[in-house]
Amino acid sequence: MAWYSLFSCVSLVSVWWSLSAAHTPNITLIRTSLGSGFHRDLVTTLRFAVPLNPPACFVLLRERLPQGAFPDPHKLSAQPQHIHSEIFVLSKVDVEAHTAAASPIVLLAFASLPNNGEGTEQAEKGDHVSVWVPLTLRYHDPAPPGLHQYAEFVLPNPELLLRCGTDGKQQTCVRTAQVEAPCSMANESLCLWCRQAYHAEQRPLLFSVPVGSESHLHMVATMTFATVTGCTLLLLWGIAQHL
Repeated sequence: MAWYSLFSCVSLVSVWWSLSAAHTPNITLIRTSLGSGFHRDLVTTLRFAVPLNPPACFVLLRERLPQGAFPDPHKLSAQPQHIHSEIFVLSKVDVEAHTAAASPIVLLAFASLPNNGEGTEQAEKGDHVSVWVPLTLRYHDPAPPGLHQYAEFVLPNPELLLRCGTDGKQQTCVRTAQVEAPCSMANESLCLWCRQAYHAEQRPLLFSVPVGSESHLHMVATMTFATVTGCTLLLLWGIAQHL
């Protein structure tokens, strides 16, 4: 009897594992930060080892940017041609706000999966999509004397949502929750999306932002005051010469 119970338990675990492996695609997340200083390009690539059926599948990344960064609204309209994604910013963006006064920003990144046609270049490379988001890092408070003059913050990995099918019909999700989100940038109606797990190749990105030092506060204030005063006097002298 004990052997029979053990055999049944192992069989159930095997069936559960087989179903999970069959319905859970092998998805790898790759994140890259390009550039330096206060202007960066965030490139997120998702690689699908197992082709998804039907081919009419869409990818939605829900990003939550911390206080130290915001999407550059001017660069969003100049997306690279090789990246087919659309960015919809849900939060209000204050580009002038200091980090301490800013709020986290939520954005949606829509991307279409390539069609796995036979003989195409995409079929040879495998399924993958890329999302490009231009970021601007905000100014941080100056560092106390003697400390490292860099502020650091972590950009968390995004939430991945998949939608396969037409007319808003979502295929069955296994071990994932169904959530409602806009169908696309052009269609703000709500569709059912499948929250999907993935494997991240590296840890969440860490950004280092150069900051000033509190020990330079008096020097900077003095130089600023002297420069403004000198320019004002020079301007007044030039005006007086023409009176």
